Amino acid sequence: MQTPLALPSAARVHLRGSPVRVPRGTRPPRPSKPRVRAEGKRPTAPSSSRPYPKGIVVGGGWAGFGAAWQLLKHGFDVTLLDSSPDPGGLSAGWRTANGRAVEAGCKGFWRHYGNIDALAEELGISPFTPYTSSAFYSPKGKEVEAPVLGDLPRLPTPFGTLLYTSPYFTQLSVEDRISALPLALDLLKYNATKESYLEYDNKSARDVFLGDPMNGRLGASEALYAQFLAPILCALMFAPPEELSASAALDVLYRYVLAHQDDFDVRWCKGTIAEEIFTPWAAKMRETGGPDVLRGGRRVQTVELGEPGSRARVVATAANGTSEIYDADVVVMATGVGAARGIIASSPELRECPDLAGIKDVPSTDVVAVRLFLDKPVRLPNVSNVFAGFALGGDDAAVNVAGTFFDLCRLHDEYAHVAADPTDDVRAVVEIDMYNAGAVLGLSDAELVDVALRDVLKGCVPGCVPGDVSVVDSSVLRFKGGVTKFAPGTASLLPKTRVGGLDNFFVAGDYVWQGPDSHGARGLSQEKALVSGLCAADAAAEWARKKTGRFDMSRGGKASVIRQTAPDEDHVAAAKAAARAMDELERSNPIARLIKETTSGGGSFPFPGAPGSPFPFPPPGFPFPPPPPGSTR
Repeated sequence: MQTPLALPSAARVHLRGSPVRVPRGTRPPRPSKPRVRAEGKRPTAPSSSRPYPKGIVVGGGWAGFGAAWQLLKHGFDVTLLDSSPDPGGLSAGWRTANGRAVEAGCKGFWRHYGNIDALAEELGISPFTPYTSSAFYSPKGKEVEAPVLGDLPRLPTPFGTLLYTSPYFTQLSVEDRISALPLALDLLKYNATKESYLEYDNKSARDVFLGDPMNGRLGASEALYAQFLAPILCALMFAPPEELSASAALDVLYRYVLAHQDDFDVRWCKGTIAEEIFTPWAAKMRETGGPDVLRGGRRVQTVELGEPGSRARVVATAANGTSEIYDADVVVMATGVGAARGIIASSPELRECPDLAGIKDVPSTDVVAVRLFLDKPVRLPNVSNVFAGFALGGDDAAVNVAGTFFDLCRLHDEYAHVAADPTDDVRAVVEIDMYNAGAVLGLSDAELVDVALRDVLKGCVPGCVPGDVSVVDSSVLRFKGGVTKFAPGTASLLPKTRVGGLDNFFVAGDYVWQGPDSHGARGLSQEKALVSGLCAADAAAEWARKKTGRFDMSRGGKASVIRQTAPDEDHVAAAKAAARAMDELERSNPIARLIKETTSGGGSFPFPGAPGSPFPFPPPGFPFPPPPPGSTR
């Protein structure tokens, strides 16, 4: 077996989001090495004495590429800085010493990813597989299979999803599945107003899903929760429900359950996302913005915005240790949450900004991606699969690790004919990704390879894996704190695209605010990350246009129109409107508000005369009618 691949050091540190710590109240020290003025210039000269606006984008994933691409279309000169030698964020790809492609896990593209679909069309590429069915496995075996719902007759949501998936449940009873119905009310209410969204955000998904039967609030059965809801959420949001905000969890369930019948349909990239999407995207950006528009191997240290009206300054360290300065009119921070914490901590103006103060407290979670190249054919029943509940490595603490595994010989074109190639000793390629992976992160590469093969593959689909199969080659990638975790209380910490008090600084990424006034793509979503980048660029362009006479904006006017998710079906929209009206009534009516406040905390309404009630009964001075003759009252 070949030595598993390790991430390039620059990419590893960036993806893990290791922060740069600077004592509070001090400015960062000036770099000791000479600085180089580094300006990526677009080849076209200005048509007047006014300059084109200059934008610096920090971070090279979906959000960063989206922001840079949209800024170019708005007529900006753009430079994107990323610590990885080949920008791409968690969508970056590498190859093993034997030249085999690997990446930071396989990521799905759901049917509601309209802006990614538009990007692929614009680039003239066809990077996606057909939509696939998926199976979910626990130690009990296959729990359920999700068919491609878009191929079936359309029914009003959620009836199509409930009807068409019902035959595929193997472990859960009908009663357990029906116990999910009370969640429909939560799905209608949680996003009604910003206030309701924040209230749900302060609760854990577990508490909302299981309800509170003692106080009359029904929830899902223990079986439905443990065998389906909890593992599916962990696979979609990289953390178990007890560690997830109810609002964030309901965001995901709403999009996949209540929005439209076919929204749960998923497809995959026909190769690594880096090679199939980001490579042609980068080529198009260089064609539009010049050869230096993307600058990898640059770790941003500080952002200095300066006085109003002056240019910002971004200081980055190149791979050779040289400190470089990039001047800009606008700055878009589009890194992961870990890297954002480091940049804010070392940049006094950002550190002192109230709108960015919460980022330091946004939690993150760990991911492990293992790719196995096997010497014997392995054909999985489904090309894409979810697993949860296994004591990986024999450790009971690892039962909260969930993940996915894929048959890459049927997804990636590169491996489609590997089993029949007589010149290659590989006969199967399988990807195993583990989420909420802190319990296994410390295992060695060899141990993680063994866990992936023995505990996941042989544990889920034993009949499909030959007993004498051997690993010919492998890669093991670790991302400590590499993914945002939407824990209870996180929503109030998330920044918005426009940062109060910093008019030329914008934020993009999966950790920007999501709620009633945001785009429909939410959670750990490639679509959300892309949309956040497009939104940041649009906000930056609006800022530049308001600086009348300062910039030449003649190259603009070609920006992408951001596609919103499809509107709710009529009956769902009507139910949500009713839920919103009820929520507003509760908040405006003192009696209704009192009932809500006293019952939501697990107590009961203080009926008049009850012990501890603020309402005595009878009230003092109540005009009782005179007692009847002979009464002793």
